[in-house]
Amino acid sequence: MRLRLGPDRPPVLRQRIRADHAFLMAGLGYLRVELPLPSLGLVSYLWAMHTPTGPRRTHMLLATACADLSRPDATGASLPRHGLHRALARTMLRTAVRAVRQDLRIWNTERYEPRPRLAASDEGIGLFRHWARQFYPSS
Repeated sequence: MRLRLGPDRPPVLRQRIRADHAFLMAGLGYLRVELPLPSLGLVSYLWAMHTPTGPRRTHMLLATACADLSRPDATGASLPRHGLHRALARTMLRTAVRAVRQDLRIWNTERYEPRPRLAASDEGIGLFRHWARQFYPSS
């Protein structure tokens, strides 16, 4: 799935950073978000991994990383670039943790709807739910 942040972004981001996210969901508990930042020559990554641990309980692990856009697999970044990578990754992690904490208020009051009303643009949600059904008991 691809997502472009719209005009409601902060003005500084609208003017300087094109924010096109690429999301990869694998299975029920793995999400990777890739955010290229061409104006900075960087690409940042966020991983969210979810493991159910009991009724209404899930362990969630968040991780972040950053690399040079021209060499995302290279390990030998210069010291100043390495510091920039670490600073951006830490900022992303803090932002993600803050967003998850805010979302917990919503997640803790959600309930399963067997036939949710979805808009036409929510087609991906319906397809994902249909695919995920194979992992749950029929009852």
